[in-house]
Amino acid sequence: MDFGEDTDEWASRWKKRFRRRVLGIALFHYLVWLGFGGILFVFAALPVGGAVDWLILPLTDFRGWIGFPRNLLRSLWPSETTPWLLNHVITLLTSLSWGVAYASWKYFRLDGPLLRSRKAD
Repeated sequence: MDFGEDTDEWASRWKKRFRRRVLGIALFHYLVWLGFGGILFVFAALPVGGAVDWLILPLTDFRGWIGFPRNLLRSLWPSETTPWLLNHVITLLTSLSWGVAYASWKYFRLDGPLLRSRKAD
């Protein structure tokens, strides 16, 4: 596989793009996760007669799904309460893990070396 003379330039551009994608998706994930938490808080604060369980339950499930790594890591902590700093670190790791997952998927789907070698031919 010969990528040509601009391999170093391509690699440096790819690394920048990968970091931007990871941080962008991590920030987006964190904001969505906070937004769903706020929406659930507002719905949970409604009086019993105004509660909309048909909306609260799917939103809770979705928030649990996008917070999966966080819930898994928190369940490994052997105590009833989690230290505040550990909560923030776990939240950061969760958002970054979703960012890495998305950026990796995007890399292999669009920018991968195998796809790049096909374009050169």
